Amino acid sequence: MKKLTFFYLTLFCCCINVVHANGINHGSWFGFGVGGKHRTFQFSLGARGNSFGGDITLLVKPNSKDDDVLEYSIPHSDYHIKEKDVISGNPMGFNIYYYFNIKQQHSISLGAGLFFTELCDIAKSNVTGWEYEHKTETQVDVPISIGYQYREKNLLVGLGINSFTGVSFILGKTW
Repeated sequence: MKKLTFFYLTLFCCCINVVHANGINHGSWFGFGVGGKHRTFQFSLGARGNSFGGDITLLVKPNSKDDDVLEYSIPHSDYHIKEKDVISGNPMGFNIYYYFNIKQQHSISLGAGLFFTELCDIAKSNVTGWEYEHKTETQVDVPISIGYQYREKNLLVGLGINSFTGVSFILGKTW
């Protein structure tokens, strides 16, 4: 997961460099939201240029895997599956947007992204009562999104919906 985090931060820095061209529609933002496929809270950092932009998003699930679940497979065969497809860790991903500038201050965005989620089954030992990660797999989702942004002087506000992360609100600065 650390390599994946480093990859996203590098990708985000590249996006900022790409969108930092001459123009009037540039901006960067912090976003937050709730909902989506796994009913999570989301936090994002993004930047945009005249026509393209992007963000990286971290999802936080309030009821993910418990801390007392052991992070390795159960060492014997006397167990039962307690829960299936529980989120292990925090899903991360990125979105790339194309902006339709309706007027100088109004934009509509269409986007697509890539999100990675680690899912596991929780097995409970019938012998000890301890819980283990029985099987872990990484699920990849390709969501689509639509949004609206309004820019006024140094202020950037927006609202969006994403098929994976849900509804989000952004607040940022134009430059």
